[in-house]
Amino acid sequence: MGGLLNATLGNLTELIIHSLGLVFSLKTHREFFGGDDPHPDAGESMLPAPVALGTAACLTVKGSERLETICRSREQIWIDDVSSS
Repeated sequence: MGGLLNATLGNLTELIIHSLGLVFSLKTHREFFGGDDPHPDAGESMLPAPVALGTAACLTVKGSERLETICRSREQIWIDDVSSS
C-alpha cells in the first residue's frame, strides 16, 4: 500500500508543479499566449487553447507514468541489493 501511496503523491506533486509552471508562463509571457497578433506569420498555425491544454495534460500523464516506472525499477534494485546483503 505504501508504494501506491508514494506513486500517487508523486504524480499529484508533479501535476501541481507542472500546473503552477503553466500558470506562471501564461502570466509572465502574455505576448505568446494572448493572441494579440490578429495576423500570424505566413505558414504559422495556432493551436486552439483546448487542444494545447489537452496536449499538455496528456504529456504530463505520460511523463508521470514513465517516472513511476523508473522509480519502481530503482526501488526493486534497492530491495534486491538489501535482501542479498
